[in-house]
Amino acid sequence: MLHLADYAVATFAERLDRHGGEPGFDAVIGYDEEEPIRYAYGNTIRSGDRW
Repeated sequence: MLHLADYAVATFAERLDRHGGEPGFDAVIGYDEEEPIRYAYGNTIRSGDRW
């Protein structure tokens, strides 16, 4: 899916940068020894948020 514009690395990096500045944002990275292998991130949704 990386060939699709919405999933391109540059697009993901822009979103991650933007979302990282929002209140309630958090991220978790899973490692296999020293190698990062998984990640998850999100933020809280409050009443009145656009979602």
